[in-house]
Amino acid sequence: MQIIELKLDDALLAEVDRAVLSLSMTREDFARIALEMAVRNQRRIALEKRHAEGYAPKPMNSDKIEEWEPEQVWT
Repeated sequence: MQIIELKLDDALLAEVDRAVLSLSMTREDFARIALEMAVRNQRRIALEKRHAEGYAPKPMNSDKIEEWEPEQVWT
């Protein structure tokens, strides 16, 4: 096994600590599980990133969204 060192901002670390406490586990166990999940889901994560990058140059505005709201009503 390798030892790694991570820098986390205070807000994220506080969230991790709350999760660790509620799950009765260590930060190390939590981080290991989170990294394993990320590796298993890397294809989906990559596709979601590409999707977001594709829409970034032309973000939706509220006019376009409102235009489709009537389509959401099922009778």
